Amino acid sequence: GAAALRTFTLRKIPAAAGASIDQVAARLSREVVLRWTGDGSACADGSLRNTGQLVQGGATLVGQLQLQLEGLASNAREFIEGQFGGDPQAFIDSLLDETSSLDEIIRTVDRIFAPPKDQEAGAFVLQRPLGAIVSPLTMKLTGDLSRWVLQKLDDRQERLTGAQGAAGWLVDHLTGLESDASRLAQALGKQIAAAAEQRSRGTHAAARLSENDRQQAAVYFRMRTDQQAVVASAQIARRLLAELKLVSTTVAEFGRHLKHLALSLPQPDGASANDSLARAAQEQLPALADAIDEHVQKEYITPSGGLFQTIMGNSRVRAQMLAELTRQARRVAEQLATRPEVVQSAFVGNDLIASGGASDSDEKNYVALPKLLAHGGAYRGLAVLPQQAAGATSQVAAVALGPNVSVLGGIGSDIVLCQEAWDLPLVPTAADLIQGRRDYAEFAARVVTRSDVPWTPLTAPPVAAFPTFGDNASSESALVVTHVL
Repeated sequence: GAAALRTFTLRKIPAAAGASIDQVAARLSREVVLRWTGDGSACADGSLRNTGQLVQGGATLVGQLQLQLEGLASNAREFIEGQFGGDPQAFIDSLLDETSSLDEIIRTVDRIFAPPKDQEAGAFVLQRPLGAIVSPLTMKLTGDLSRWVLQKLDDRQERLTGAQGAAGWLVDHLTGLESDASRLAQALGKQIAAAAEQRSRGTHAAARLSENDRQQAAVYFRMRTDQQAVVASAQIARRLLAELKLVSTTVAEFGRHLKHLALSLPQPDGASANDSLARAAQEQLPALADAIDEHVQKEYITPSGGLFQTIMGNSRVRAQMLAELTRQARRVAEQLATRPEVVQSAFVGNDLIASGGASDSDEKNYVALPKLLAHGGAYRGLAVLPQQAAGATSQVAAVALGPNVSVLGGIGSDIVLCQEAWDLPLVPTAADLIQGRRDYAEFAARVVTRSDVPWTPLTAPPVAAFPTFGDNASSESALVVTHVL
């Protein structure tokens, strides 16, 4: 009589070859590092190089640090007035109380701002170098400007290009400020000389200074103080320029390290035109690289102290950052392999699918049909597709597995095709199995196969792989095993 024969096939098709994923991951890793240098594809259109972005925050910085001539001179004046006890009016009043002529008070004020006897030139206040007096302000501004430039390296829209542009912009700004301060100091010097000559002419000694003399002396003292504040501004600008040139040199050295780092990464071999994963990566390269950059910045670079410290600091930290970059790039490449267009390409490009399967019948062939179904029988297909592509590729799965295919979303980027078949005709199937050979038929006649294992359909609920049995379990509850006698 007729016997019910059943069979199934299981095939795993990668949505993208491992070598292709490796190539895309290498391309993404290198693209991220090139973006840090300003040479990545995202920079090709100049989007990271326009003038506005190069000096982003520059106006705010100048306002906050008061890096215009008036603001810088005002801050320097506070340090100069600190040499007079913090109250310049009380200081000049004390001098006026001890002086009986305007000419004498002018000479006294000149001595306050004159260099020591052993110094031929320079700017001094009460014989103390002006540079030393405003040194705290200079040091603060130096640190603020250096940090501002280096922080551009951690701005993902600026990086090396932004830092170089910011340093150059500050150099131009401070060069102009120093030039303006020097010209103003010279002009004030001429005014002071003229005022001193005018006030000294025709003065006479008296028991005490007149109110007009006191006012003129106070004005002269303020003029000398203002001049020193402007001179200090020029000195501060020159010192900041020198420091910024050092920062620019440091940033340039950092750029050379980045480019060397990019060259040390695995170089992609160039994708084949038929590689759907490589094409998808190329189309989305800026967005993919930006996502990887954001992840590495948040998870590793920022906790490690910033990009500059990560690259230029400990080699172990740099190696760990590169390992994290490589892992994230491969993770993104694997996720890209689950996109519908890549999965569909895997179906179309698979040799077995393209050949239409192994069936010799006149009916439509499906790749996952068991070979024995060429003799007839019923079947049912199951396709486990990447979750992201499960809905979009259902029709492609139907072409591969038949119209009654069931599609499930799975984990990972591989495609798993399963086909269950039943009610196979015994005689044609047996003849196919023995390949029509008499010796095989004679051997088969001597073999008795016992098949007591119940067949579980694909749609049945899962059961335990290793059931447990109680002490009172009957013999029928024992594990069923198929024996070949």
